[in-house]
Amino acid sequence: PQALKLALSGLPELGWEQVLGFLREETSRLSLLEQGEGRSRAESIRASFALSYGRLRLEQQRLFRVLGVFAPAPLSPQTVQAVYQQGSVEATKLELRRMADLCLVQSHPVGDGILLFHLSGLWRDYARELLREHGELERFEESYIADQVRRAEALNEQIRTAGEAVARAMEAFRLESPQFDYVYRLAFQHRDEERVHRLLTSCPPLLIQTGWIEIWQEWLALLEPWLGQEAPGSREHQALLVEWHLQRAKLLLEQGDAQETVEILKRIGRPRDGDPAQEARWLLTLTSASTQLGQARKGRRYLGQAQKIGLVHQDLGLRFWMQSLQAQ
Repeated sequence: PQALKLALSGLPELGWEQVLGFLREETSRLSLLEQGEGRSRAESIRASFALSYGRLRLEQQRLFRVLGVFAPAPLSPQTVQAVYQQGSVEATKLELRRMADLCLVQSHPVGDGILLFHLSGLWRDYARELLREHGELERFEESYIADQVRRAEALNEQIRTAGEAVARAMEAFRLESPQFDYVYRLAFQHRDEERVHRLLTSCPPLLIQTGWIEIWQEWLALLEPWLGQEAPGSREHQALLVEWHLQRAKLLLEQGDAQETVEILKRIGRPRDGDPAQEARWLLTLTSASTQLGQARKGRRYLGQAQKIGLVHQDLGLRFWMQSLQAQ
């Protein structure tokens, strides 16, 4: 009775003719599948997927294929639209809702009117297979990585401000963290040093704030054998290597191992020839570690050297860090 009640509730909107037409179409699809008796289970699943996919309009088929690029986790229409790049965010959201009505994707309400969408395992595999057949996988993956890197940097900038923007940025990062984690690993597979570096610079403050330090640990562990195997070559590779050491030292400091933090920083030496932000962070991390070890005089000396770097006063995050250390 409850199923009938739910089904009949749609009649005023759809009308009997549309409902009967839909049932006839579904019956014909079942008949087509029955004609394929003798197929393996995998072939039967693929055939049923192909029939559902074939019912979509061309623009819906393209959107379905695009969904195969993303991490196997719920994602927002804005994230989809940044890669799909057809129409508006609202139009993409509407198409995703229609695909959810057809049971091709799953929808997840997360409060405040926010709706996320998820392509489940086998459907995602099928979408990725279609992307390869159409020669679109590499192009869409490139767009996906580029957008997520920009998004991570934007959220990192927002948490350096005061007020409600910080809370909004942290909530957005919490919802999208599976996408950032997936893209970091994807950029690593592509050996894209520049984007790995940018994600490694922008995401850890967000991971610390949300309490997901274990993801940060995994990112650093993933890089260690790669950086150790390759001889220092390009300027970007060298900058990434220094960044890895700085991040490793900061992680140890977060875990309370100030002595090992100092040893790592002294092994790599003060980075004077590269990014001034790395030099400033080297000095501020050393200041924090010295303070934890009760070496106030050393801490004041390192802090004084950091204050002479102009970027410390211009970069909001570094300035807040310096002011906190001054207060200590």
